[in-house]
Amino acid sequence: MKNTSLWSYGKRIQVYIGNILSNALRYANTFIEIKCMKTQNTTKIQIFNDGDKISKESIPHIFERFYTDNKGNTGIELSMASDIIKHHNGTIDVKNKDNGVSFIIQLPI
Repeated sequence: MKNTSLWSYGKRIQVYIGNILSNALRYANTFIEIKCMKTQNTTKIQIFNDGDKISKESIPHIFERFYTDNKGNTGIELSMASDIIKHHNGTIDVKNKDNGVSFIIQLPI
C-alpha cells in the first residue's frame, strides 16, 4: 500500500520547485543556477536567475496572492509555492543580487 502522506509531500515539493523554476525561466536572461545544500536539520535550495532585479517596493509583497507589480506581473505561482513551503514549516525568501535574483528555500529535514 502506498503511503499517501509521503506521496503528497513529494508532489507538493515538485509543485513549488516547479513554480519557482517556471518563474526563473520566464525572467532569466541567459542562465539559471540551482544549488542544494543539506545540514543536520535543514535542506536549503537556492534558485538564481540572471534576469532583472525585483523592485524594492515589490519584494515585501512578492509572495502575496494576487499581488501585481508595477510591470503588471502577478504572483500567483510564488504565492502557491510560499503557502506549500510554510505548510511544511519551511521558509522562502528572495534577494536581489548584483547580476540577478535569488530565491532561497529552507525546509526542515
